[in-house]
Amino acid sequence: MDKATWRVKESKNTYRATYSGDLQEALDKAKKDLERYQNNKDIAHWYWIRAKAEAAIKANERAINRANIFIQLAEKELKAGGKSD
Repeated sequence: MDKATWRVKESKNTYRATYSGDLQEALDKAKKDLERYQNNKDIAHWYWIRAKAEAAIKANERAINRANIFIQLAEKELKAGGKSD
């Protein structure tokens, strides 16, 4: 008994399905693979990591923006002859 495999190739809006070995075995394997993909417990962790990363990136962008604003205002104040502490 050969190991059946399945594959789907995508190009633009079309899909092309191919398989090797017995078609019924390839279908059974695809169903088993689908169940494994849908029940992957690691995915929740990856979503959590993505949310944390997006929050950290946004916080960093806000910090950069605030630093740039302060630098611009401080340089403007120094040019105007303001006090320095």
